[in-house]
Amino acid sequence: MKNLFVLALVVVLSVTVASAQLSVNTNGVRAEFKWLTAEKQDIGKIEQGKPVVITYEFLNTSKVPLIISNVKASCGCTDPQFPKTPIAPNQKGYVKATFNAAAAGTFDKTLTVISNAITEEKVLEFKGEVVSKGKN
Repeated sequence: MKNLFVLALVVVLSVTVASAQLSVNTNGVRAEFKWLTAEKQDIGKIEQGKPVVITYEFLNTSKVPLIISNVKASCGCTDPQFPKTPIAPNQKGYVKATFNAAAAGTFDKTLTVISNAITEEKVLEFKGEVVSKGKN
């Protein structure tokens, strides 16, 4: 019962923080941004157990700050990084993912970017092939 209460409290606080972030300096206006790098990237062959960083660059094309509230990875082998502060109008920003593959073979992973943009959720993709060490 105590765990359920703590979980409910965490959810309520998370929603409150996210709502507050979305309303910062926007006066109800949604941000707009465009990706300057491909939203779907083929990173080719990578070595098993050797982390690789995939970078997605974007530009805030709106007149309000762009706030990325979260980036969700499709698996635990991917660690997303994103700006924790608002991106001002006409400024660039980056979403990065550090992918560390344990198993050899092909992969297709996604990152879901959640923001105050007109399209609140945007899915980015990257794919490639993990090869055993020394078999590039």
